[in-house]
Amino acid sequence: MRRQLTTIASWILLVIGLALVIVPLVLGVPAKANAGADMMADFKPIMQPTSVQTTKDYLAQFHIMRDDFVPAITPAAVQRFQGYLKAMQAMYGDFQKLLPGLAGQMGMTPEQLQAFLGQSAPGVAAGMQSFPAMGQDFQAVVGMMQKDVDIVQNMPKYLQHYDDLVARMDGNVGNFEKANGLPMRLMPWMFIVPGAIIALLAAVQLIAACPRVASAVSSARPRPGTA
Repeated sequence: MRRQLTTIASWILLVIGLALVIVPLVLGVPAKANAGADMMADFKPIMQPTSVQTTKDYLAQFHIMRDDFVPAITPAAVQRFQGYLKAMQAMYGDFQKLLPGLAGQMGMTPEQLQAFLGQSAPGVAAGMQSFPAMGQDFQAVVGMMQKDVDIVQNMPKYLQHYDDLVARMDGNVGNFEKANGLPMRLMPWMFIVPGAIIALLAAVQLIAACPRVASAVSSARPRPGTA
């Protein structure tokens, strides 16, 4: 009876030991543990308290930018600025047409009128000289507004996503530190190696308990007084 119980226990231990070896290997646990360790190493600098705080500060700056830009850059604002640009371009064209006639009425050439404006109204002269470049810059700004208006209007939705992400990062700094302390690369082998030892010992016990094996081992031993 005792031998039967020992045999049953040995079979159970053999199955458990083999399961501890085979299951992790079949599921690819060692490779997954290595991947997890690599991921933890990559995330470690990001999940440090100072780094998470910096991320929160950056996000706060984007909230400020959202509050400034979302009300300002709207489809209606883009249309309004496009109207301003057309009015400026038309005004500059009309003024260029008026200059020769104005110069003639004043008894001056256009060049003399430009020189006169430079002395008597330097602000007007400087504005007219810089108007082409100013128009190009303004056109570029309006084009950028038109191109990015949808992005700006969706900023609240984008920031809501990142608010949740950063909040989870901030809430899991301590958990990450604890998890990062685990020997992830060694953990699968903490099951595989003991499982292999258990299976080996159980197999030895089963072999030793087998009558034929025991008889063969007993007959193979040298008897006292025999050479």
